[in-house]
Amino acid sequence: MRGSASCFDIRRGRCCAGCNGHRLEPSPLAPYFVLYLAGLHCMEAKELWQTLVAQRIPVSSYALGYLLQAHLRAGEPEKVPILFGLMADHGCMPDRFALNILLNSLGQMGQAREAFALFRLMRENHIANNITYNVLLSMCRRLGLVSGALALKADMDRQPSIEPDPMTYLLLMTLLASVDRPLEMQTLYQEMRTRKLPLTGSALNAYIGFLYKRGKFELVLSVYLDAIHGCMEILQSTPSGVPADPQAGADDLTNHTLVPEEESPCPDRHLSGLACGLNQDPAALRKAALMHLNAPADTFVHVVLACTKSLLKAEAVQAYQDMQACGHRLNNGGYNALIELCCRSGDIARGLELFTEMRRLGLEPNTTTYALVIRDIATLVADVQRQLSRVTCSSMDSASGSIDSQVLQERAHLLIRQALQFFADMRSRSHAPSRMVYKALVQACAATGQAKNLAELLIAHETTPSSIEQLVAAELVDSLLNQRHIETALRFVEHMAVLGLRLSVITCRTLIDTLGRAKDANGVMRICSLMLKHGIEINHITLRIIERALMHHDLPQHVPSHVEERAKILLQRLRAGQ
Repeated sequence: MRGSASCFDIRRGRCCAGCNGHRLEPSPLAPYFVLYLAGLHCMEAKELWQTLVAQRIPVSSYALGYLLQAHLRAGEPEKVPILFGLMADHGCMPDRFALNILLNSLGQMGQAREAFALFRLMRENHIANNITYNVLLSMCRRLGLVSGALALKADMDRQPSIEPDPMTYLLLMTLLASVDRPLEMQTLYQEMRTRKLPLTGSALNAYIGFLYKRGKFELVLSVYLDAIHGCMEILQSTPSGVPADPQAGADDLTNHTLVPEEESPCPDRHLSGLACGLNQDPAALRKAALMHLNAPADTFVHVVLACTKSLLKAEAVQAYQDMQACGHRLNNGGYNALIELCCRSGDIARGLELFTEMRRLGLEPNTTTYALVIRDIATLVADVQRQLSRVTCSSMDSASGSIDSQVLQERAHLLIRQALQFFADMRSRSHAPSRMVYKALVQACAATGQAKNLAELLIAHETTPSSIEQLVAAELVDSLLNQRHIETALRFVEHMAVLGLRLSVITCRTLIDTLGRAKDANGVMRICSLMLKHGIEINHITLRIIERALMHHDLPQHVPSHVEERAKILLQRLRAGQ
């Protein structure tokens, strides 16, 4: 099949006039053979060529150019000059396509002097085209020859029949970005806008990254939007299909070998027909434009971060959605910045959605992200509690009011459990919560009856002096006492004292009074011991409360004698301190 298909296509070629029967002009079926030859492995293509030569079947230089290109794709540029020299021996005169491949091989081998010498010969004989210049620009980018690249661009501008294409700008922009040449990059960008060529691929990524690093965040968004709109215009105006000129298709394939496929500014040709009939569907047109944009993930990350730093939430969310449409995902920094922007702008639902997605992907939220999400959940809890109060007051006797109250209570409990889970996760990852986090959690737990769960978390995870302040701790103690969790409150106070947090006299009085009413003499003495140990002031009011709690007639009669004796000793010490 291999031999018959190839011979069938070749025998439909015809000789050009004046070529002495050696050079073939490609027939309408020649592209099929070329594509077949280009799809073969390098060794298979070489074997096929040798078979055709041995059978005296004429082969065009156009077809053999693909054999040379196969060696380039196989990572064997050093074999191209050798095979190039054999072409004349087999009756094939090199054409522009083959010469461009030879030039590319010299560039890949780093032979800049030989490559420029060949370029001068091609230029003098009017063989050079924009692909020729792109090949040399690719070599300059690889070798870091900035002055050579700029000279080539200036020479290209002087040629009336040659115009830069998107690949030209890609090679120049990426080279200039790597050597920090902002003025030349800006000039190239303005030139592209004048020619209505959108900045795409790695050129877009290089320029946006360049602007972002210099803090020009508004320009980042402007360049990104211009690129998308430019791609939309191209999609709406360019028909689909393969170019009719086979040589143009060959040159385009040569162009694609200059950079890795993921960098290419020219996406798949089939994308050019995606916009047909999409004028009534802006979402589909934007998606097609994003595919045409061919931007890497870093481009979208820089755009999202630039929008968040400029406090442009809608634009940041749109860039994030564009990123998802292209199959990319944000990194840690992008998610943290976007969540922070959503939370600070009041879009709590989207912030929680992004936070949940971030954790599902296994990414690490930072301290600020945890703090803002927990604070916003606490805000939601407060909103639910207000709704619950209104429902309870307006429909106390109705069945529907009872159902609504139950739904709101379940929602509040679900939210506070989620907040406590995030807080535990935050502490397990050694993030230090701020006072804002503690205060928001204490207030939310106090409103939903979850103070004990929060106190247990703090006792389990707080092992170093934290940002929880005296007033916030006192508020949690009050909530624990109101919810009848006296033993938990006592353990929380002791734990905070170990960490070095001095509770206020008022909090100690309240705790002692509650313990005395609960007839817990041991608990009262534990608090008194903490007050003595940590130097908390015990004035006459506090002493009266302690005396009433320990020695009042409400003290149970079955208190063991050793406890009563300890209480008397403690009171003596307290009185001596007055």
